[in-house]
Amino acid sequence: MSDKNFFFFLGGDTAPSETHRSDDGALTVGVARPLFEPEKGQSFSENPGDWRFGFVHSRVFTSANKLSCRQWSGEIYGLHERFGFEQILLDAGAGGAGMMVAREMLSPTQIVNNVEKRVSIIGDKVNAPTLIAHGEFILNMFKRGDPGCEMVWPAPDGTGKSLAGDDLLKSALYGEMKTAFDTRPMEMVPPAEEFFDKTGPHWPKIQTWPPEREWAIKNLDAAGVQLKGIIATQTPDGRDLFTSRGARIFRSLGKDDIAWSHMMCYGAFLIWLKSFNGREGLSDEDSVGFGG
Repeated sequence: MSDKNFFFFLGGDTAPSETHRSDDGALTVGVARPLFEPEKGQSFSENPGDWRFGFVHSRVFTSANKLSCRQWSGEIYGLHERFGFEQILLDAGAGGAGMMVAREMLSPTQIVNNVEKRVSIIGDKVNAPTLIAHGEFILNMFKRGDPGCEMVWPAPDGTGKSLAGDDLLKSALYGEMKTAFDTRPMEMVPPAEEFFDKTGPHWPKIQTWPPEREWAIKNLDAAGVQLKGIIATQTPDGRDLFTSRGARIFRSLGKDDIAWSHMMCYGAFLIWLKSFNGREGLSDEDSVGFGG
């Protein structure tokens, strides 16, 4: 399969991480590629089961970093320069910082890799079009009222409105993630100890890696542990507990910041998949110089 059909996504939990007891913040990059490459003129499948999805990069920011909203924004722009995201999904809550980071992203100048530079603005589809004339409107916020979230997780009454509460929205995303792991081609990195085993096949290659890439592997490995630690709350006799709106109640057996950014990343993929309206595949000759 040619590289032109690799699509990248970003999920973020931009928690402020003010103290060592606070939740950490995290950004996760995922990649999707179709299991079957369409012929020229044919559309990609909108069924997630017809795609292979995997997580390829992750950054974690703790209280030692204490990123400001402007710094969070710069980190997102830096990753976008490297990967070229189709869709970005940020947790609108994230300790109150999510929406503030989204506003900071509307600035035409960003600090990327410690250098202030002008950028092509990334914005959402709700507020950004009224504030900027030109930009990449690829940002969604994980909350009720967001067009992407309403499209993927609409109210069950068929009105097209938002779900009745954020608890239902979170429950829907948890369900999508579990379905992906149980039934779809979802890829996670091998355990970190396999990479850093000095007698293993990866060790010679790792000697050339920068520290950021080593930490990305460790973060992706930690996410797998965190995802396994998110469980449905049950009664002593094994029945699931629900909120007053009928959403399953989940709890984490420890931190879940990296896992949550993974779920945001997969949510970005689902929004993109639902919204690309039959985007057609390109022939190899037509894809020369194509930027996505």
